[in-house]
Amino acid sequence: MAYDDAPGINSFKYRVVHNVNASGIGTVNPNVVTYPGAGADGYGAGIALGFLNGNSTPDMILMAYDNTPGNSTNTFRYYVGYDLYATSLGYQPASFYCAP
Repeated sequence: MAYDDAPGINSFKYRVVHNVNASGIGTVNPNVVTYPGAGADGYGAGIALGFLNGNSTPDMILMAYDNTPGNSTNTFRYYVGYDLYATSLGYQPASFYCAP
């Protein structure tokens, strides 16, 4: 996962790796999945996968540390993607909750 801190609106970008072995080597899906970022001046970001809503389908959190112009303090902003499913681009959430 990377956070594109371009001028203007940022974006989250990630690529899916399957069948990762103990040495960290896996099969990389060449497609990059992009979602709009949270804010305009990113200072870092992260991704986490887990089971948040109680079913057996994984969920994803995309989080960024941001200092949008006009704010006096930095803030954490996040998206929660529920129920990841496989597509030709890689795994994507069926729905998103945004709390930027």
